[in-house]
Amino acid sequence: MSRLRFQFWWQDASTPSWAQSAVSLHSHTSHSEEGLDIILQHTDCAVVRTLARWVAGRYAKHNGGATLDWSRAFWTPPLDPAAALAVERGQIAGLQLHPLVSLTDHDNCDAGLRLQGQRGCTDVPISVEWTVPFGRTMFHLGVHNLPRNAARSLMVEMADYTASPQPARLASLLDHLNGLPEALVVLNHPLYDELRLGPAHHGLLLGEFLTRHGGSLHALELNGLRPWPENETVLRMAADLGLPYVSGGDRHGSEPSANLNLTAARSFPEFIEEVRFRRRSHVLFLPQYRRPLARRQARAGCEVAARWTERLHYRLASGAAAPLLPLVSGSGTLNHALGVRGHS
Repeated sequence: MSRLRFQFWWQDASTPSWAQSAVSLHSHTSHSEEGLDIILQHTDCAVVRTLARWVAGRYAKHNGGATLDWSRAFWTPPLDPAAALAVERGQIAGLQLHPLVSLTDHDNCDAGLRLQGQRGCTDVPISVEWTVPFGRTMFHLGVHNLPRNAARSLMVEMADYTASPQPARLASLLDHLNGLPEALVVLNHPLYDELRLGPAHHGLLLGEFLTRHGGSLHALELNGLRPWPENETVLRMAADLGLPYVSGGDRHGSEPSANLNLTAARSFPEFIEEVRFRRRSHVLFLPQYRRPLARRQARAGCEVAARWTERLHYRLASGAAAPLLPLVSGSGTLNHALGVRGHS
């Protein structure tokens, strides 16, 4: 096999003879918290925008005219870990390959921990998408295959950094993760400017991050929810850095990941060894990647909107999370927790 390669299914639908498995990386479950302010900035889904206006209006009515702070509101993806695993495994089974699936919720590794205790899921790794503030921007690291006996303690340390970033602490944590030979650390969608600083400013911080910490990274991600010109730039970055690239579907809804890794490995540790130490990776882009990105994002948004009473939440002043529905229907208890007075 070639050391590094990417393949578009619509140009070449053949499966290489050496491929034994397909790997789904970067996939979200109901354990992820997704900021509503971010999705409202990017979605063109009329259902989502109509729902947002209605929710904001109801919130103002029942909270003394107060404006809803969307930065404290979040949604959770519609699939629980078992369902998310089934979606990813089902797509890979359609390719007649052995499925290897890593679920990476935002700053939460519960999906892998819980699935490992279930029948038929012992091969599911414990993984996370770690939010890493850096200067005025933030990056996301896919940290795959954490050791089970240390996963909880590592998550506490990563969460502490996310809440209170300190440069020395970041270097120490990345060194520690790099020292775990069974782990894979991937810089996810490196060019995604989530905080909207502008490409130039975000790019400068990305360069600084790679200069300081590139030695602790094992791969860059070609993201299934980012446009191809952006992924092309990541390809060049990976070549310049001497790093392999890997797939990352970034699935949030019911549509399976738009890209996968093809591998000769039969287990996740073998795949990690292939990427991290032999610098081999074959990324397959599937037909859904060709569909307009706005349409794909709108579909995921509409899936959440269809069950918004279960999926939408709000971070209270205490730090606890609460369903958003009572806040827009005049629940006195939750209004009191927010420190506002409701009225009809």
